[in-house]
Amino acid sequence: MIENEIARKYGQAIFELASEKEKIEEVNNDLQLLRDTIKESSDFKNLLYHPRIESEKKKEVFFKIMGDEISELTAQFCQLLIDKRRITSLNAIARDYELRLKEFSKILEVELKAAIELPDDLIEQIRIKLANILDYKVELNTEIDKDLIGGIRIKIGDKVVDGSIKAELENLQKRLEQIPVSKLGVE
Repeated sequence: MIENEIARKYGQAIFELASEKEKIEEVNNDLQLLRDTIKESSDFKNLLYHPRIESEKKKEVFFKIMGDEISELTAQFCQLLIDKRRITSLNAIARDYELRLKEFSKILEVELKAAIELPDDLIEQIRIKLANILDYKVELNTEIDKDLIGGIRIKIGDKVVDGSIKAELENLQKRLEQIPVSKLGVE
């Protein structure tokens, strides 16, 4: 919970600053590079995340490794994160930033689950239809979920449109359970 609040606060701050300086894409690329570097180098991650290593030492190593690879704006932002002991939230901040960039660019991530693998042309038709309905560019992430039995489930943010057979069966079961036994002719 606190991690999400930190990510929103710092993600918004860096996004607004990058927007003001017209460096939105550049900062996004920098943050993705940082995420990848931290993910790939456990030594670098351990140094940055270790609570007992002094901020000055962290910044020194950080700038030796990343100084020429990222913009000055991103480097200053990371220096602030180190000073405020928030560098461990970098991954969540980068994800928040990415979501803000997508919103700004009118790009929407949509999750589509189907019981079977759908043909590419059908997936493209669904993507186009959603883009037209939502008035956003749609990034469609597909996944196979055999538990659905048939049909599809679409998730957009925290909203779910469930057109699966599993959902229909569950709804039918709930309706049947609500019918009093006396109405079924059973005593």
